[in-house]
Amino acid sequence: MAANNEFRLSAILSGHESDIRAICQSPQAGVVTASRDKLAKLWYPDQQGIYRQSMTYVGHKDYINSMCVMPPSNEYPDGIIFTGGHDNIILGFLPSKTEPELTLVGHTNVVSALSPGKFGTLLSGSWDGTARVWLKSKSVMVLKEHEGAVLAVVFMSSQGIMITGSSDKTIKVWRGGNCERTLTGHSDCVRALSVFADNEILSCSNDSTIRKWNALTGQCLQTFRGHSSFIY
Repeated sequence: MAANNEFRLSAILSGHESDIRAICQSPQAGVVTASRDKLAKLWYPDQQGIYRQSMTYVGHKDYINSMCVMPPSNEYPDGIIFTGGHDNIILGFLPSKTEPELTLVGHTNVVSALSPGKFGTLLSGSWDGTARVWLKSKSVMVLKEHEGAVLAVVFMSSQGIMITGSSDKTIKVWRGGNCERTLTGHSDCVRALSVFADNEILSCSNDSTIRKWNALTGQCLQTFRGHSSFIY
């Protein structure tokens, strides 16, 4: 008999014509996917639990590499879907419209990571070695200290800081546009970041490890080993 906590396949979403690079939950309990086919798609389950395509979002000239969903706000009651592409731009889509509502231009290379923040702010990372903070369609801050592509970004809103991870193997903690500290320990590219607690983050890397950090002190609290190749 299967254990109660065993995961089982519940749905297959078919519709993209190339590999899928990003997936998020939409504000209305749907699923948003982004692909190398240059499209993002919104899916909702029907009464039988089968996911159906609801919307297809167009506008990128090259494949989509990153995505995030901004929660509902007074300005955008249904939230807004942001996608970052190999065309160096970020597009913002209203869930009900197939064409972009916002176009964010400023990066000079692939947009590799996106993270939503408070008050309508957006944090992006790029192969151009920078991270940017956006408000609506305007770049209001550029974070420049990494020596390689910025592959991961996340807001830690509870602490008022931003965190970036890079192909230069480091993680940087930013406040008000200034780098407060650099976290070192990974021996290869930092691929992803996640807020774990009020002052703790998780990072994963091409070095096949996951690390837990205190973002306020820079201390590595634990290293998880078990994978034998890159962790995305």
